[in-house]
Amino acid sequence: MQKNEFTRIINGLDVYNMKAMGCHIDRHLNMTDSDLIHRVTTTKTSDGNGIYGASTFILTEDEVVEAAKLALLDYADELVEWLNDYSDGDSYVAEFDCDKLLGHGFYSYKWHNWNDGACECHRIVVVLAKAMRKDDMGFKFVTCYCEPTDEDIENCKAKKQ
Repeated sequence: MQKNEFTRIINGLDVYNMKAMGCHIDRHLNMTDSDLIHRVTTTKTSDGNGIYGASTFILTEDEVVEAAKLALLDYADELVEWLNDYSDGDSYVAEFDCDKLLGHGFYSYKWHNWNDGACECHRIVVVLAKAMRKDDMGFKFVTCYCEPTDEDIENCKAKKQ
């Protein structure tokens, strides 16, 4: 895949396209704090371990797509290189820190006291996987969620004191 094609695809993304390409935005949208806490305390990964946190966007689906597009365009060069490297079959994680508050979450780390409420999230994480197209490699969405930046974590720690 060429960079101009990748950029064209990303710029053309909307909610419908992202969902059609595998992204389940609604799994990370407008969840209640009790839903998030339940997820952190009960969800297990495929290896049987618990998850470290759960977050929710406080944005509209369209705003989530726009934030995801910013992240993917910021990583465009690396993503095109990854797509064209057939020996690298792993997923690609693009993280992008936003000025705008994206959401909040609960985390099972010592720095987060749940009694102080949720931790703000200003980072969007977009995970892609390769998907074979007719003549070359394309991509699909694995997931898209928000998480705290280092500054968000420091602010969360400050609440504890």
